[in-house]
Formats: sequence, structure tokens, C-alpha cells
Amino acid sequence: MSLFIGDRSGEDYLAATDQISQAHQFFEVRRAGCVTVLVNGDHLADPVLRHEVRATTPQLVDTLIEARAIREGCPLAIVLTKKDSVVASPHAERVQKDFDGLVASISASHETHLGEVKPFLIAASPKDCERVERGEGLEDLLLFWLQASSPNASVGVCPRPSFERMIDQLTNGRPDK
Repeated sequence: MSLFIGDRSGEDYLAATDQISQAHQFFEVRRAGCVTVLVNGDHLADPVLRHEVRATTPQLVDTLIEARAIREGCPLAIVLTKKDSVVASPHAERVQKDFDGLVASISASHETHLGEVKPFLIAASPKDCERVERGEGLEDLLLFWLQASSPNASVGVCPRPSFERMIDQLTNGRPDK
């Protein structure tokens, strides 16, 4: 089993929503056993930024599926980050309702393409540790990733080469051995 976490900027992914051809460069998404979309809890709680988050999150998933970057049957984790900011916000209830709506919308729009779509609420490194524990929600997310990472034939395992010459069989076809 392998775990690979890509750290591509969010701006790269958002650029693909404007120009779908850019989604073809996301090799990590095409090879993924599980795709995770992060939703910034601070932004969803902010009355000015909230609408942008609510629009771009489903649009990003739409783009990745349309570009065939997310393989069929791939599980999707939708993660609301910064739980401490959400809990401390006067709009905490609205944030949860908005997040639930995002998850339901994405799930309904792509139920025939995606595997399980599961929401998570995490606090990786909270500023306020009195209301929220450090790492809260991460264990469930990690377990989801590990459960989803079972081998899949669609990832493309190369067949073992067969060599006619004995020397090639011994060196696996590499001349440097």
C-alpha cells in the first residue's frame, strides 16, 4: 500500500475550471485511489468569501470529472478545514448547512461516476484548543484514505516484460547490470 499526498496549489486546480485542458496535467488526480477536496472553513464562514467557495467547490469537481481526471468509482473526501474557526464563528450553523449542501450537491450530481462521497470536518492545527482538539477529525480522514487505497486495475499496472535472451532475463533488460 502507498500513500502519496500531492501538494499542488489551489490556484492550479482553480485555473482548470476556466480552461478544462489544464486538468490533463493533474497526474496525481488521475492515479489517485481517493481524491480529497479541501473547503476552507474560514472562507465559508466569511460573508464576503462564502459565495465564492460555494460556487468554486462543485465547479472544481465538475471540471475534474468532465476532464476525466477523476477515474470512475473513485471515492471523494470533501473536507471542511479549520473547525476551530467554524465553531468560533457567529455563523457556525450556516457554515455547516452550506457545507452539507455542497456535499449533497456534488454527491447527487456525480453519483453515477464517483464512489463514496464522504464529508469530514477537521482541525489540524487549531488556534483555539479549548473548543477543538488539535488533529480533530484527522483520524477518520486517514482511515477513509487507507480504506479507499485498495489496488485498482484501472490505475495501469504494466505487464512484466518477457525477454528472449538469457542475459536480458537476468538483468531485467537493463544494459547497466
